[in-house]
Amino acid sequence: MGFIDRDKPNTAMISGFTILCLISVVTTAIAAYFGATRNHYRSHWSIQFFFPIFVCFMSSVENFMMAIFHEDPIQGEEPFKNAFFTIFYILHAMMAPSMLLTTFDLCYLVHKRRSVKFCCISFDNRGHRIANNAISCMWRNAIRALSTVLCATGIAVNLGLLTRINSSYTDDEAGTIGWAELLGNGIENANRPQVFYDLLPWGVVSICNLYLTFTLWR
Repeated sequence: MGFIDRDKPNTAMISGFTILCLISVVTTAIAAYFGATRNHYRSHWSIQFFFPIFVCFMSSVENFMMAIFHEDPIQGEEPFKNAFFTIFYILHAMMAPSMLLTTFDLCYLVHKRRSVKFCCISFDNRGHRIANNAISCMWRNAIRALSTVLCATGIAVNLGLLTRINSSYTDDEAGTIGWAELLGNGIENANRPQVFYDLLPWGVVSICNLYLTFTLWR
């Protein structure tokens, strides 16, 4: 979880986050509706539940908090001391892996319904897999395993568990800077584990989604 600016948010920032919060609420309702009414989504929990709850709804909560707080409200506190923010940060860490699971399942469904080969998985004209259950199982479990690792990484960073393991990992700018700022001053200054692990989940999801986008484009 990152707070964009150390200074108190101005009117424009508060307005922007409020608008994004409202948009996220609307998308939550739309995603929940489609997940509940489309029969081909009912066998995919990532699309039916994870995306509306852990991506859309948590985005609305995140933008709401960004409009209210200008810095981490539990910074410097012991992990798990504040129950509300602890629960929020744990759920927030599930946003990136939920997005990865949802994107993979959506791409899988698109290729299946069109009987097009997807990640070495072939389908017949009726959308049934053609004798490659092992490959399908491998890909699904690989995505789930990667999502679990990303979730654990997000929880460790959000709750400051890394700094408890090694106090040298403490970095006040974690959550407030991006890849450009991290790598912009050279590799020597990029040795900032807490910042790196804070950016890692969405970085991995972005790369995976880029590849999955190419499969749809093809």
